[in-house]
Parts: sequence; C-alpha cells; structure tokens
Amino acid sequence: MSYDTNKNFAYYHQGKVFHVYRITRSVARGIDTNGVTKEYGLTDTLYPDETITDGIRVEYTALHNPFVEEDRETSNSQISSNDISFSGNNFISEVDDDGNNMGNFGNFAIGDRIRVQGSTSNDGEYSLTGASATGLGKSDNFTAETKGQMITITQVPVGVSSPTELSHLNLNRMLSLACVDYLKAMIAERDGDLERKEYYMRNFSKKVSDNESNKNKIYIAQSTSYAVK
Repeated sequence: MSYDTNKNFAYYHQGKVFHVYRITRSVARGIDTNGVTKEYGLTDTLYPDETITDGIRVEYTALHNPFVEEDRETSNSQISSNDISFSGNNFISEVDDDGNNMGNFGNFAIGDRIRVQGSTSNDGEYSLTGASATGLGKSDNFTAETKGQMITITQVPVGVSSPTELSHLNLNRMLSLACVDYLKAMIAERDGDLERKEYYMRNFSKKVSDNESNKNKIYIAQSTSYAVK
C-alpha cells in the first residue's frame, strides 16, 4: 500500500495529458578521486506498480458556459418587485393590491433563461417555456409563494454546447474586444512579428484594465455651504 505519496509519487501535466510516476530510490557505492569508498543516492521514476481507485484528485477552475446564444449586451432584461408571486403550478405573476396584473414581463421571451433571487423557496435558474407581459412559466411547478418579498428576476445567457461562428463569448463587450486583441497577438507571434504582437498585447492589457476600472464605484459627497473645496 502506498504511503507518503507526496514524496513517493510525481506527476507530469501538459494540456490534456496527465502522467503519474513512482519515485524509486537506491544506493550505489563508488570510489572517489582520493580512493575513498562512498555511497551515492540514486533517484529514478517508474510507472506505478499498483492500482488505486480514485487515487487522483484534480482541482481546477472552469468558466460556466464560455459560449452563449445571444450577445450579453442584449440579454440583460431584469425586473425587481415585491408584488411578484409564484403559483402552485408553473407560473410567475406580478399583481398589485387591487388584483390587477401589472404586465411588466414583456421583455422576456420563450426560451430565455432566468435567475430568481430573493424568494423564500424558488431561488434558482430556469428555462422559460411560457412568456408574456402578464407572467412567466416553466415546464415544472414552482413552490407556491405569495407576494411580499423583494424578488429579482434576471435574464441570464443561454449556454451553447457546440459553438459555431454565430455563437457569442460569455463576456461583456470590452472583454470580447480584449480577446480579439489577444488572438491577433498570438497570430503575430506565430508569424514571427514580435513588434505587432507587443502592440496587440498592450491593447489587450489596456482593455482588461479598463474593464476592471469600470467596476469601481464612485461616491460623490455633496458639499455644504461655506465648505472648502
């Protein structure tokens, strides 16, 4: 049985290739230039000589839905209200205190994917099988829930498992343009044009930096009378 696996095993990883090796250690004797016999430690690697079920755990970060059907700039419908309720079947509605449907779901369409937040029992992501100005529906039932909570329903991009030239990156406009610069830099590197590669890499880094700076919140404090500016 293996022990001290961090000392007795090593691995090699490149792309999708993952090799595991067993480290072997041995001792050899030799005579140095002064005629003294000494022992030398020898290390070698071999393929493992035993099978361990579930013996390797690989942890990694994955991008959820790297390609989507629609441009993220256009798939951004959202509604927040404390008048949203869930029926015991498959319907979401928004009704005011007088029982009138408020008709605020017109920006959603059949096939859209939505994320529900703020509810008591129905938070999650769902694909719409029904959509109109008066309500949204899905294939299976919601948990019945009356209005009162501040519920937010947001459209989220629909993932594409087999992307084509018509698919979109699941990134905002700035990062999508940054990807274009990066690809141009890699093409320039392949062609041996290092000056053009550096030009596009600078553009790539600038767009990534601009995207991060766009997330910064700016707070403006109103100055009072006689305040020093």
